[in-house]
Amino acid sequence: MVQSINEPDFFAKINKIVSYFSRTSKGGFLFCSCDKTVLINEIIKIILERAQLKSLKIKVLDAASANGERFLRMVKAAAGEKPDGVILSHLDEAIVFTKDQIIKDINLSRDILLGLKLPFLFCVTTGNIAKFANQAQDLFLRRDRGVIHFPNVPGITGSEIQGFMGELAEFGLQDMVEAESLNLKVGLLEKQLKEAIGKKYSPDRIANEIVLDLIKLYLSVSRVDEANQLFERYRPYFNLKNHLKTIITIGNLFKETSRLSEALDLFFKAKQIQEQTGDRTGRGVIFHYIGSVYYKKGELNKALENLLESMKIFDKAGETLILGSIILRISSIYKRKNNFNKFFEYLLRAKDVIEKIGNPNLIKFIDGIINQAKMATNKDQG
Repeated sequence: MVQSINEPDFFAKINKIVSYFSRTSKGGFLFCSCDKTVLINEIIKIILERAQLKSLKIKVLDAASANGERFLRMVKAAAGEKPDGVILSHLDEAIVFTKDQIIKDINLSRDILLGLKLPFLFCVTTGNIAKFANQAQDLFLRRDRGVIHFPNVPGITGSEIQGFMGELAEFGLQDMVEAESLNLKVGLLEKQLKEAIGKKYSPDRIANEIVLDLIKLYLSVSRVDEANQLFERYRPYFNLKNHLKTIITIGNLFKETSRLSEALDLFFKAKQIQEQTGDRTGRGVIFHYIGSVYYKKGELNKALENLLESMKIFDKAGETLILGSIILRISSIYKRKNNFNKFFEYLLRAKDVIEKIGNPNLIKFIDGIINQAKMATNKDQG
């Protein structure tokens, strides 16, 4: 039986796919489905944009131009470029052209594909998922298989644009810029954790000297499940009463795993501790976290109140990276509140801040959001 990952949020599903590419290093299969072929192309485009912001190299292969041995040659050639993942597009056309033979070719090639140790994403319309399940059963007998379904996807228009900007802000601009460095640090800490366990260090020492930092890094590179597993394993050894770093890190974990009330409790506790230190920038971070949780809860006025406080602090401090993320979130809130003047005011302000980072790909990406937002707004108002 095909398993389906049912998430109500379109962009949460996009993030799951990008996360799949970033964390799958031993090979695997994932299916992306929707009701119309034209929407698949839009979904692939968004996935590639998100992957680029995470410094991931994704190779897209046109299944309609390959069958039999040609399919394998094409995949092996792509693997030689050492991408972080492979997307197989135009599968619906290939299924029609080859009279389902492409499905059998892929199924027979399963072991070879796994040997390449690459995560594969097969993009196909919902109607053809059943054909894969029936004719390529080997692909669905593995624990790593699954289907992410996008029902009635509207694309990035109208009321969906604020979700795009909100999720972009959630990524955090600093993580986008430093993704490669973060992945390197993750590898080093994973090695240290393994060595510490082998040397039989105390769980308390491991939790506070290694695991806490590793949880933070896992969250930075979207490996949320692994972060949560580590937390649960070492939960008794964390000081969530008055240790600021621990409180903030686990608060972010709770935010990413939708334990929003627990996250707020920790962030308010962190705010009380931070106020005693006199660290104004630290207070700005806490306001940002609290605002982000309220945003996720849909409490927009409270989110806006906290994010505006955070923006004032970081604007004065000249902290450009996090400031861009905060202003994007604020513009998203105004869009959801149908305040279009403020929406565009803060969207353009975010662009001005992001230009100071000097990342041309990110600037181009923001320009795309602005243009799409203008078209969507004109359509909504028309």
